[in-house]
Amino acid sequence: MHIFNFKAYSLKDYKFPLFIAALCLNLIGLRIIGIVQDPVDRLYEKQIFGILVSVFVVIAVSIIDYHFIAKFFIILYIINIGLLLLVFSPIGHAYYDARRWIDIPKLGQLQPSEFSKFLIVITMAAFFNHYKDKLGRLRTDIWLAALAAVPVLLVLLEPDLSTTIVLTVTFICMAYASEIPYKIVLPTLLIMVMLVAGIMWYVMQPGEKILIKDYQIDRFIAFLHPDDPAYADLNWQQNLAVRAILHGGLFGRMFSSTILKESLNCSIIPAIESDFIFSAVAEIFGFAGCGIVLGLELFIVIKGIKIARKAPDFLGRMIAIGISSIVALQTIVNVGVSAMLLPNTGIPLPFMSSGLSALMGNSLMLGVLMNVGLQHKVKEESNGESLFYGMSLGSYKGPLY
Repeated sequence: MHIFNFKAYSLKDYKFPLFIAALCLNLIGLRIIGIVQDPVDRLYEKQIFGILVSVFVVIAVSIIDYHFIAKFFIILYIINIGLLLLVFSPIGHAYYDARRWIDIPKLGQLQPSEFSKFLIVITMAAFFNHYKDKLGRLRTDIWLAALAAVPVLLVLLEPDLSTTIVLTVTFICMAYASEIPYKIVLPTLLIMVMLVAGIMWYVMQPGEKILIKDYQIDRFIAFLHPDDPAYADLNWQQNLAVRAILHGGLFGRMFSSTILKESLNCSIIPAIESDFIFSAVAEIFGFAGCGIVLGLELFIVIKGIKIARKAPDFLGRMIAIGISSIVALQTIVNVGVSAMLLPNTGIPLPFMSSGLSALMGNSLMLGVLMNVGLQHKVKEESNGESLFYGMSLGSYKGPLY
């Protein structure tokens, strides 16, 4: 197998609209960051650098055959676990009670959970492809769920509840797309609902500190009682976000003489450049700007689903479904938190929020998605060619280390 599969590529099949939509989101996010940033942090300059690098990453990855990338699925799985474990090592870095970053000398900080989204999609798509002839068997389904549970659990322990939810639901979407029989899917979903209900009951008990931190429980309780003065200190960030959204009106304040940072409600919201960037979009660009941003995010999701439908093989379909699910779920959670429709649990808005790790993770996913779309006219299954050390995932029957 070669790195590039130029025989299957056609320039007319290159997903330029997908690339342009993501770049538009990058530039809108850059403009927002330029308005609300603290000059001392130099986030604007860092974001420009990140966007330039991400453009190169998207273009480079989009011409790399996704079969070649999936060929190293076990290695990628081990790398994913290793990166997530490093946050608990001496080089791990914590803000408040969350330990989600790795300190890299001279380069800054890396957030493994942002790359984990890409790595989980690729590795789980490859595992699904390997076992596709055995899907629906209880032993196989449990094994696949266990493989997905390891990195997801490590993300939960950081703790990063929002990313945990996104990764879990993404795995469910991929399982559904894999055509596992309903007699397996429905009972599994019922068990998961009961399990989630049990976990929610458990974490609400006094003194529970194993799965969820005290501040996360407090945020959930505060969300259930938004008008209770007793929880005003916990809801103030989301209350400010909602105020900023309402203050934007139809067309926002972009062309207003009062666009100065000091006059913006959103400028005093912590993490406005990342987890709450949607509230800044609403205040500066108004309802119309929010519609454009959500329209671009929806466009990427819909194009991803279309790519999945036209994918040349099962592996490509699973990758496209996984990436589309992550973009959709992250957008829903980010906007829901900003609009106080969901409890306060931070997650970046895809292709817009500040952060080099998020930009690079999104770029890798977009590049692979575009490569799947670039090969949609290939009719042959990839079973006849190596996906792992000279053997296809569909034919390899040896142990998965």
